Amino acid sequence: MYFSQVKVVRTKPGKNNSIPTNSKSCSDKLLSKEILSLLNAVTIQFFCPKKFYIDAIILPEPQIVAPAIKRAFYSRVNMLHNKKWEGGYSFKPFCVYPTTLDFCHKRSYIRTKPCPLSLVIINTYEQVLCRGIKQGAKYFSKNSHSMICKYEMLKASLLNVCQYSDLKKNGLIAEQRKQVKQDLRNVLSGWECNGGNNFSLERSTV
Repeated sequence: MYFSQVKVVRTKPGKNNSIPTNSKSCSDKLLSKEILSLLNAVTIQFFCPKKFYIDAIILPEPQIVAPAIKRAFYSRVNMLHNKKWEGGYSFKPFCVYPTTLDFCHKRSYIRTKPCPLSLVIINTYEQVLCRGIKQGAKYFSKNSHSMICKYEMLKASLLNVCQYSDLKKNGLIAEQRKQVKQDLRNVLSGWECNGGNNFSLERSTV
């Protein structure tokens, strides 16, 4: 009933650390990728964001409302369109293409349970995940991490940090990214920090 209201954001279902009425909407998250790129706090340490922006998204033609698309992904950050930040950040809007093709995995009236399994293949290494963790492992155990989770990515990076929060707060790259985020928050407003995710790495002393 409130979908027609602008800047009214609800708490995301299942997001236990989100603050009521202040969590980011799906369009906010996509818009942020037009400025922050697809890189995260770990991968930004190795790649310049210039080549990691979304080129296009495809939406069902009957659901596209041109003025709403323009506002969601373009006009509401018009003051940032020509801004250039240090570190290679800039506003790079993606194209929105319509399609009349039927999506084979769309929701239907027939209640079917989605398969909880997924297969991750990187080069010659394969890993089966069940609901986001290694199949057969217990939740929250040391062996439950998938090879593409933030913990394993940070562990494999060999960066000289012990906590994930250190990577997001310290250093020139982190400062550059924080400035871009702050400028984006100032324009959109209503975003509240939820404390974020943090974890410590278990470093071997051998």
